[in-house]
Amino acid sequence: MNEHPAVQLVPVPLSPAVPLSPGRDALTKIGSVSGAVGHFAVFANLDEGRAAQKNLYINKYGAMKVRNAIDRLTPPSENDTTHYLAELKKAGVDLEKNVSSQIDVLMKAIETNEGLIAGIEVPRIP
Repeated sequence: MNEHPAVQLVPVPLSPAVPLSPGRDALTKIGSVSGAVGHFAVFANLDEGRAAQKNLYINKYGAMKVRNAIDRLTPPSENDTTHYLAELKKAGVDLEKNVSSQIDVLMKAIETNEGLIAGIEVPRIP
């Protein structure tokens, strides 16, 4: 039996301007990688990555209207924000409510919109 089982590296988008929550998320993050635009935090599994992403959205954007938070997360200078908002609305997200009140449906809609790319499995080094 392998003492150090492999881990699935799961990148979660992370803007350099938007740090992870300093508590739990920093403890579960196992690394970071550069992406085409910005950096990605890496977690041992999808559940830990999604929990960190959810905490980030609630802690940083929770009181903001979804529309305003998405404008910051996917700025029009880099993305088709109008289309992105339309896709979230089609998925059932109320753009005029705050992020905290829409978090579960928002997380699902973002995953659908962004897609999910499987991470790579690497041996864990003690």
